[in-house]
Amino acid sequence: MKIFCAICLEEYDQHSNISVGKCGHPFHTSCLESCFGDAIFINCPQCRSFMVKTQIVRLYFNVKEDVKVQEPKVVQTIDNSSIVDENLKRQLLNFCQETLKLSSECQTLLDEQTLNLEILKKRFEKVLNE
Repeated sequence: MKIFCAICLEEYDQHSNISVGKCGHPFHTSCLESCFGDAIFINCPQCRSFMVKTQIVRLYFNVKEDVKVQEPKVVQTIDNSSIVDENLKRQLLNFCQETLKLSSECQTLLDEQTLNLEILKKRFEKVLNE
């Protein structure tokens, strides 16, 4: 599915700044700001419903790829390799283990942020529906 801004007709990507009005139609924040200019209210560029500048909500998304952390092949093969320098071998193993630990911590943090985003999304939807 391709989702785009109805003002500039450009597709959104994971780095797009997106805002919505009470009607729920999404637009690039900069596009919506240019529509408002100095005005306090306008009609939605898509459905023509009344929009008040103070009721515009900026949306924040976390992009999560379903990638499970698994031990890289380099860790599996270092022990069986023909690396002669034991110090280098130990440094490589430590580096790989630290990388795995950090990767796991990042995944946990992303999961927490995704959950928080879902909670915020429900709150925004409730506010927009009022």
